[in-house]
Amino acid sequence: MQFAYTRSSTSTECPARRATVGAGTPLAGLTPEVRATLSSGELFVREYVASGPMYWYDPTYDCSWLWEGVAPDWPIVERLFELFETYDLAKGPAEITVPVLIAHGRYDYAAPYTLWDDHRHKLPRHTYALFDRSGHYPPLEEPQRFEQKLFGWVHGLDSSGG
Repeated sequence: MQFAYTRSSTSTECPARRATVGAGTPLAGLTPEVRATLSSGELFVREYVASGPMYWYDPTYDCSWLWEGVAPDWPIVERLFELFETYDLAKGPAEITVPVLIAHGRYDYAAPYTLWDDHRHKLPRHTYALFDRSGHYPPLEEPQRFEQKLFGWVHGLDSSGG
């Protein structure tokens, strides 16, 4: 199982939704001419926002506000994405023994929740929470429910000795 953080890793559960990636958005017109006028950072943000249906429960959601005033260190971002593209949980550690909270959105097509089914056993101390009205970002899309799950999980660690 490989967790690749790329457009090609989208789930086959909903081809109609997947087909909306970038379609009909003001950012869909990233022609070669437009791309040539953008910095690598601007292009990254425009492509990311246009790929919203992969990441958000609402496929029309405009997440560009998340990038306002952000000045990422692009070499680090690029390295991080390289790591995501090559990371394979099946080849990772035999067992992770620390407590882990897995908070997954049902509509996350960047890292589909179904990919975890065959690998959760590698996390013997995991708690799994599936958020039905979220994509890749349950803390932003279902903040109250996420907070409830997170605090409940932490409280459970406190009461069990962690």
